[in-house]
Amino acid sequence: MESKRQLLLEAAQKLFSRHGYRRTSVDDIAQEAGVAKGTVYVYFNDKEALFKAVVDYFAEELDARTLSALKIEGPPDEKLRALLEAKFLHAYRIILSAPHAQELIDSSNLLAKEAVDRCSKTFRNRMEKFVSEKLLPAYPHLKQVGAVKDLMTVLLCGGEGLCRQVESEKELIKLLGVQVRMLLGGNHS
Repeated sequence: MESKRQLLLEAAQKLFSRHGYRRTSVDDIAQEAGVAKGTVYVYFNDKEALFKAVVDYFAEELDARTLSALKIEGPPDEKLRALLEAKFLHAYRIILSAPHAQELIDSSNLLAKEAVDRCSKTFRNRMEKFVSEKLLPAYPHLKQVGAVKDLMTVLLCGGEGLCRQVESEKELIKLLGVQVRMLLGGNHS
């Protein structure tokens, strides 16, 4: 059975995604989680603390997805695609496809900047290690393209841009695959 804290985090994430930070009340979250309003305050001091915890929860989910992608057996191009999907599908599902996406981004940066920065840094570090140790040795032509930092910028900015342009998860998956094929020279994936 899920803990009440977990139920509250999932309910809050769902409602923040659906209604934004400002339009979601503690009452709404308690009702969605099926608990009394006072139960929310047993676990969180206020709505802001709950929101910060939701950002941490998002980061934990992203890291778990990232680690799963890194464990995939197969060639580096498949792992690269899985890594991009881990990050950008998760962000798309929870934040970027939400009706109040910009408000969620702004609220995250204002109220939970440390958690956002930590999440970004953790993903970037895991991705840089993969690119350096697995992708570059398998695709030597990428060394001519530029440093690992440049490849990371292309991959991350490209994925962020795709998230903001697509209208469905299916389209995002397809275009992340196109991004990988274009980067790797079209011979794989």
